[in-house]
Amino acid sequence: MIKTSTLTFRLTAFMVASVAISVVIGCGMYATLRTVQAENRERTTQLLAAKNTTYQLLERLVETQASIQDCLRLKDPDEIEKAVERFNQKRSTAQKLIKANADLPPVVATRMAALTETDQQILDQFLRGENVAAFELMITAAPERFAALLQSIGAYSAEVELRVQSEAAAGQARIARLLVWAGGICGALILGLATYGWRFRRSSTRQLRSLAQSLGEASTHVASAASEISSASHTLAQGASEQAASIEETSASLEEISGLTRHNAESANQAKELAAQTRAAADTGAVDMEEMKRAMDAIKSSSDDISKIIQTIDEIAFQTNILALNAAVEAARAGQAGQGFAVVADEVRSLAQRSAHSARETAEKIEASVQKSAYGVEICAKVAVSLTDIVNRARQVDTLVAEIATASKEQTQGIDQVNIAVSQMDKVTQSNAAGAEESASAAESLNSQAKALDHGVAELRSFVDGTSAAAQAAEGSDSGDDHAAPEEAKDSGGPGQKPARPAAPHPARR
Repeated sequence: MIKTSTLTFRLTAFMVASVAISVVIGCGMYATLRTVQAENRERTTQLLAAKNTTYQLLERLVETQASIQDCLRLKDPDEIEKAVERFNQKRSTAQKLIKANADLPPVVATRMAALTETDQQILDQFLRGENVAAFELMITAAPERFAALLQSIGAYSAEVELRVQSEAAAGQARIARLLVWAGGICGALILGLATYGWRFRRSSTRQLRSLAQSLGEASTHVASAASEISSASHTLAQGASEQAASIEETSASLEEISGLTRHNAESANQAKELAAQTRAAADTGAVDMEEMKRAMDAIKSSSDDISKIIQTIDEIAFQTNILALNAAVEAARAGQAGQGFAVVADEVRSLAQRSAHSARETAEKIEASVQKSAYGVEICAKVAVSLTDIVNRARQVDTLVAEIATASKEQTQGIDQVNIAVSQMDKVTQSNAAGAEESASAAESLNSQAKALDHGVAELRSFVDGTSAAAQAAEGSDSGDDHAAPEEAKDSGGPGQKPARPAAPHPARR
């Protein structure tokens, strides 16, 4: 920390004490110091911007990978669309940061393009429904390219750190040479000024070394945080691998369920057809039974007619017997006179004719009754065949229903397997969420180290410019310098803000 007097105050005192000796030398020294200050300020600003860009780029890369992993875990099309939009925004921001920083080595842009291509392939395969291929690419190519990109960024960060140390050493050397030159000129004239210059040189050297050491420690912490991010990424990749295996099991179970469902549908269709045939057979049996009923009614009617005819024949026979008796009586009375007998004989002959006619009618009725009886027997046979067919159809329907029950049981077992697989996916998702928490902690650590480095650079600028930290903050706010960048990053979800933990999927409904 700077203790009492600032660089501006010391230079002012030095110039006031030296004005009597040489105004020209004092003005030259002042101009030289201002030039050194401007150069240090410019270099410090550039290095700070480079470090801030590195931190922001690391944050965007981590958020990009987290976004694409969120896409792979989602099922709702609307949620997937939102996740894809977030992924595109994060990726676009990272690409803009790379393009905006021309000081980045070309290998960073090349490896970023390779990672972007891999992420786009993963996203395209996932949107096409090729989940297994997407997860395989996620756990093979993506981690390698992401690690390569992190390595390039880490190398660039180390290079920037070396440049920070080099610039600090160069500034220290320039100030030291200036102090030596001033001490050589003024030491012979005023011993006090020489002593003051020596103390000024010693304190400045100590402060610059302290700042350089702080920057070195901050760089070490940044490297450690990057290592933690890499480890968390490997954990997430392993979780994605386990999740892919669970999804394969789920897919197999769903295929089995689909087959069983198709079999149930086919059996149901066959049962429907057999039921229709059974209904038709039953209808046919009902029609045959109706015809048989009518035939039996006709047989009954014919039997009634036969009964009446037989009764008529009986009456005729009875009358014939009476007439025959009367004829015998008359014949006995008349003796040879057989006039009455002739009349009786005529009546007997008439009755005989009526009997013959009735006999013929009886024969016809009997024949008709026989035919109708035969038809009734035939109808009964048809009814028996129809009933047999109905029984057979009913048995087939029973068999199909049994098959449907068996298939339903197997389908239930398949659904149980799906539930088990979904439970495993839920566990893996929880593991991925824990990995995301680790990544968030690492990002927070990066943010803290960035703040420490920013504070150290602010001290360096305070030492060089001779202004307080509050005044520099106000100046940075008005001029839009690089000190505002970390705060804006913080407000918009920068390193200090933990990424939202992905929501765990709902457990499988049993």
